[in-house]
Amino acid sequence: MKINSFHDEFSERAIVGYYMSLRKKIAFAPIDPADLYNSELQDVLTAVFALSKAGTPVTPLTLQDSLSKRDGRLRELIQLENDACNTYSIDHHCARVGALARRRRAYMSARGAVAALEADDDEGATSALSEAAASLSARCGASGETTTIAAAAEAAYVIAEKARKEGVTPGIQTSLKGWNEKLGGIRQPRLIVIGARPRMGKSALSLQLAADVGGATDAKTQRKCSALFFSLEMGAAELGQRQLASASRVSAQRIDRAQYDDTQAGQMLRAIERMQNIELHIDDRPALKIGQIRAAAAAAKAEHSIDVVIVDYLQLVRADNRQTNREAEVAEVSRGLKALAKELRVCVIALAQLNRECDKRADRRPNMADLRESGQIEQDADVIALLYREAAYPDRPDADPNATELIVGKNRQGTCGTIRLKWDGPTQTFRDAAPSVWVHA
Repeated sequence: MKINSFHDEFSERAIVGYYMSLRKKIAFAPIDPADLYNSELQDVLTAVFALSKAGTPVTPLTLQDSLSKRDGRLRELIQLENDACNTYSIDHHCARVGALARRRRAYMSARGAVAALEADDDEGATSALSEAAASLSARCGASGETTTIAAAAEAAYVIAEKARKEGVTPGIQTSLKGWNEKLGGIRQPRLIVIGARPRMGKSALSLQLAADVGGATDAKTQRKCSALFFSLEMGAAELGQRQLASASRVSAQRIDRAQYDDTQAGQMLRAIERMQNIELHIDDRPALKIGQIRAAAAAAKAEHSIDVVIVDYLQLVRADNRQTNREAEVAEVSRGLKALAKELRVCVIALAQLNRECDKRADRRPNMADLRESGQIEQDADVIALLYREAAYPDRPDADPNATELIVGKNRQGTCGTIRLKWDGPTQTFRDAAPSVWVHA
């Protein structure tokens, strides 16, 4: 197969001829000149759009004058105008050319992946495969699939009505009733950002949620749910130790220092046996690029039908393209995670570091403005929850060591407020406060 197999000269000429013969200002065109395979046709269509934007009549003569290569073009331009398709078929031709352009880009990316593999460049191969997948899944212009608002509303009603009649709660339920009641469990496709200062327990909370998902069953399909955990900060063994402490109720410190008795050893073995039924997959490679995460998530979706992707944490993910500043890089990563949620129809839970501004305030409770390095995170997220434990600060010795607040500062599908939780430090576990309280913002 050659790259020039992925093009349609007839459709390309029909498109260019159509816009040449339109004889009115082109407000919108569902095609990008770069999607054309024929470089000369690309030049002509680019010139057509430029003349139209400038308010200059588009004719073979004006086009000839605007093209860098003029010799012998007039007859060719007249023939192009004669090859124009009609108004009823322009969308069809644009859709076909756009689809072929995506296939060409995917083909080139796949060839790049093969070359990288032959050069023992695994990272380059992963990025190239991610680009190939993104090219094939892209939706743009006339080639995109659209739906009416009525159809979308009807689909939402059917899902809700089915859940109501079957007595099923939508969303994957977690071990935290406050989360389930106020945030509707874990729903797809959403981007949930959990932000906190160090020592608040955001990694522990995300691991707990991941294990909840991996141990759940879809109430509608009875299919086992599955989670994928990208741990850019901690190794898989450390995560395993934390989950072992939580599941066995044996102190993480005792496990770390091997200071446990036979009874506790038995508790740990039984916990490991129960964990065999948890579909939680860990990728602990450091310094991943957003393209690598999207490629790995797509592969896991195909193999394990994952429902949730956890990224610990957002600011450690690198952008695919070199950016001029750190804020732009974090913004690219944030947009990439949002796109990942929509493309794979999974819930993405991304942890985020907060800046030091909240430490300087008298009331150290964080707010969304404390998200480090990018306001883009605030725009992309469907839910932003900020974790706060007053006792995590050494200068607050009188604070309740277990009291925890999950401050929901943004919730696209509901209200904002604070969920009260309890922190169990020895086992690195969060539990509902008794009673669970929702304090409205």
